[in-house]
Amino acid sequence: MTRSHCSGCGHAIAPYYLVPILSYVALRGRCRGCGVTIPRELFTYELVGGAIGLLIGLVIVAILAA
Repeated sequence: MTRSHCSGCGHAIAPYYLVPILSYVALRGRCRGCGVTIPRELFTYELVGGAIGLLIGLVIVAILAA
């Protein structure tokens, strides 16, 4: 299994940049190694996935609390 890396230059992503939404904002949507733009769709997918996960968690807590 290979580590997460930039598809443009192959630069390995440091562990502290593996929090997708925060690292996208911190790096302003660019690779730290080569500066290539990270597609905005990836940021959107992470936001939607996080929202779905949060919603499912809230529903489960509400069901268990009832």
